[in-house]
Amino acid sequence: MAAGNATIWKPSHSTPLCSIAVTKIVSGVLEKNDIPGAVAGLVTGGKDVGGAIVESQDVDMGEWHLKS
Repeated sequence: MAAGNATIWKPSHSTPLCSIAVTKIVSGVLEKNDIPGAVAGLVTGGKDVGGAIVESQDVDMGEWHLKS
């Protein structure tokens, strides 16, 4: 974000409400520091959604963490 890039995270599909709450907090902190809250994005879904993000040619860098 310091370099002007946006971030996106895709947490576990079993915690969508917690993920939304955390994203709202992060966005609020960013906005209080004159950074658009939208630079910290959230995507919900299962492993297929995460895989599509990581494999996308539109995403410059991605990390993929799987829990067994």
